[in-house]
Amino acid sequence: MYTSARKNPWLELDLGTAQPVTAVIIHNRADSNQNDGMDLYIDGVLCAAAIPLPRGEVKRVECVGTGGFGRVLRFEKPGDKEYMSLCEVEVMLREGPDADGYYPSARPWATSAALKHALKLIAMSPDFHTTSVNRVLPHLRPIPEKQPSFGRDYKAVIVVFLEGGADSYNIVVPHSGCGAAGERTVVEESDKELFKDDDWLYQEYVRERGSDFALKKGSAELLEVDVGADQICRKFGLHKSLPFLRDLYDSDELAIVANMGGLIEPITLEQWQNIHKPGAPERPPGVFAHNSMQKNAWTTWAGNGDAHGVLGRMVEKMVKRPKPMKSALYSLYGYQRMVQSSVMTPEIINAGEGVVRFRDYAALADEIAGMVGNVSESMMSETFAALLQASLRSTEELGEDLGNTTLTSGRSFATEESNTLAKQFNEVAKIIQLDRTKLEMERSAFYTRLGGWDTHGTVDLVPLLFKVNEALELLVAELKSQGVWDDTTIVVASDFGRTLTSNSQGSDHGWGGNYFVMGGDVKGKQMLGTFPERLTEFKSEVNVGRGRFIPTTPWEAIWNAVSEWWGIDDAETLADLLPHAKNFPPERIFKKAQLFK
Repeated sequence: MYTSARKNPWLELDLGTAQPVTAVIIHNRADSNQNDGMDLYIDGVLCAAAIPLPRGEVKRVECVGTGGFGRVLRFEKPGDKEYMSLCEVEVMLREGPDADGYYPSARPWATSAALKHALKLIAMSPDFHTTSVNRVLPHLRPIPEKQPSFGRDYKAVIVVFLEGGADSYNIVVPHSGCGAAGERTVVEESDKELFKDDDWLYQEYVRERGSDFALKKGSAELLEVDVGADQICRKFGLHKSLPFLRDLYDSDELAIVANMGGLIEPITLEQWQNIHKPGAPERPPGVFAHNSMQKNAWTTWAGNGDAHGVLGRMVEKMVKRPKPMKSALYSLYGYQRMVQSSVMTPEIINAGEGVVRFRDYAALADEIAGMVGNVSESMMSETFAALLQASLRSTEELGEDLGNTTLTSGRSFATEESNTLAKQFNEVAKIIQLDRTKLEMERSAFYTRLGGWDTHGTVDLVPLLFKVNEALELLVAELKSQGVWDDTTIVVASDFGRTLTSNSQGSDHGWGGNYFVMGGDVKGKQMLGTFPERLTEFKSEVNVGRGRFIPTTPWEAIWNAVSEWWGIDDAETLADLLPHAKNFPPERIFKKAQLFK
């Protein structure tokens, strides 16, 4: 539905008969923002005023308690030369019981609605979910006290997880300025021809990757960056689809971390080849497998299969300190291991929708309160009831706050429909604005995700990396406009790197990979860790076969530095947060001063 430009344009929706309207959900998929808002009337009674509706957004408007009973919904947009565009409108109705508590039998659909409500209440009851008797005590469950805020500086950590195993040796590629033969590698007779040029590691990359699949140096396929003299080559190339990341690198706001992955303790190639012999180092379980390597990346605790997420544990440290920091955990992709915590349930935010609230809560709130509001003697029933009560309270409060939040910058994150990462970042930007204003948070941790990286059948990363580059450019611009870029650290990670040697169509599961850390306070324009000094099997000290590289940097390295920057600076606390860190030489575990300005 849309209008042409006119004075005070309006659109009407006729329901046919007068209905009890509880909520209206408005979808705007048009090409324009409508941030200046519109008014909603029901039979002439104002339900909501100045409803903001940015492009690509979905807005839920509650009409309970505002006379929301009527037949005609009228959307108006005040102004001299305005137009309106509504792509979809959903109307939520409530049929109430009569004076005796019964639903009118003359309306079968109302009876059906009542039965559905009854089934929902049954499914939400502690009795339905537990086998023990739910003995309810005669007193209400106390409402937990909210975390206090002391107004300290705000800091946020955002994880961008490339799920499926990013082919990171085609994202970060050796370029030129490589060390002369014999300086840092063993030179064999068969290598002498290879070592004659200063781009010999790039040539080895082409030889191992295959000329059909390797990115071409000297073309537009590689964006050159100077990493200094600490790596085997002074210059590396970033994939052509990452021009914004290259610009961040050059402006000292992005660092590359080379050959990082899940480890329990250091492992050499010889030890790997004799891993089952007595005295061999402990290797992480399920090397090369998605589930175990994802778990290691999410928890940074490869030796503990039951570990909570590293973001969850970081928040635990902040809220358990003598003077706690008001902190929050957010996932933009469902309940994920990285935000698991023993003290806090993460808030789940849906990209494009915000907090998904229980649509029938207004209609069933009294019944739910009567069912789960009292303390239960049964541990299982009490656990379920307390969790349900807390979840509903959280989604209602945060859902309303986030639903009423629009970016003060007016920036639009509208991209191609398939860029789900940009949509997640739109919610992240709104939450950060909300955290720093109304909610007064001091620390926030976010998990975002982009899938599709299990590239067995292709080496073409352009579509995926384009989304990453585009979404990050939008997010960074917004964080800078909010003045919070210096207080934000973004960590880009994945399950594992992939094989350097192709399977003739794509690449297979590997181990160590190359990743990014960025932020206004990040000490950029450097490559931390150690890029493999040889790539060929039997000549590389870390190639276990087919270009699967033993990580020389553990996940603990990056999270040690990020945790210190976040404010976890006590050595005992850090050791508890990252228990494997003590297994590595100090130079392999990054300190705050190495990664931050």
